[in-house]
Amino acid sequence: MTIYRSINTQEFLAAKLRTGRAGSNTATDHIEVLTDAIAQVPATHRRDLLIRSDGAGASHDLLDWLTEQGQIRGRSLEYSIGFAITEKIRDAIKLVPKKVWTCAADADGGVREGGDVAELTGLLNLEKWPAGMRVIVRRERPHPGAQLSLFEEADGWRYQAFVTNTTTGQLAFLEARHRVEFFPDVHRILEHLAERYILGVITNGNAEVARLGLADYFRFAISAEQMGIGKPDPKPFHSALQRAGVEAPQAAHIGDHPGDDIAGAKAAGLRAIWFNPQGKDWQGEAAPDAQIRRLAELPALLAGWTAGR
Repeated sequence: MTIYRSINTQEFLAAKLRTGRAGSNTATDHIEVLTDAIAQVPATHRRDLLIRSDGAGASHDLLDWLTEQGQIRGRSLEYSIGFAITEKIRDAIKLVPKKVWTCAADADGGVREGGDVAELTGLLNLEKWPAGMRVIVRRERPHPGAQLSLFEEADGWRYQAFVTNTTTGQLAFLEARHRVEFFPDVHRILEHLAERYILGVITNGNAEVARLGLADYFRFAISAEQMGIGKPDPKPFHSALQRAGVEAPQAAHIGDHPGDDIAGAKAAGLRAIWFNPQGKDWQGEAAPDAQIRRLAELPALLAGWTAGR
């Protein structure tokens, strides 16, 4: 079965059933289902698309088709497609210097312990693949009992690769985006909050709401790349206050990093909410004004503050 669903709403957009004796999905199957899936997306949202797929979608024909779709006037289409670890990929991995590997990120933006990412694009002959295609690989220490290839057993790492045509963003963000699954009810909660508050984003580069399909909930997004400086410097926070048209005591910032988010927000005069899904002990300096473990806790917390409780 070939299935595509919306990252935004988690709704199934299109699917194709195969008979019991049918072989693997072909590029034609993927293109057919993707065509139907895109047609289900409201016209106003087809201008900015992100297509994700596992390695079953990594064919020349599909990637050529996706590239052509991105060239349609008025449309921006980015893809993030799983890629097989072939002999050529393994040879390229061997050529990556140790200093080139950078820390991978978790879905919440924190450091993924025991994980690294690197780009292989310049180490491969990609002439037959679409122009602008990048190859990125993640390595992780395998858990006990994991089934590994001979290459991975000898190397001591487990590898996964994907390809993308996205030209900007940190490698850790691009790799996390390829794996990302939103927290439960994220769209319902953001919709609820957007109806009651002015929502904005301040990012140091590992979260781009437009590419995650969340931009409609936020009035603005401020990045370290745009500002020339990132959190915990107060300038991004002051810019956010200006964009929102509010004073610091009226605003709250939520984030998971004790320094960049909590210390930075409090230094700029905002209330700071620590997003702590793993229930870690606080080890920062300036304590947060509140902490939550689930996004679903946020509406009640903000409502209490608004009511003066």
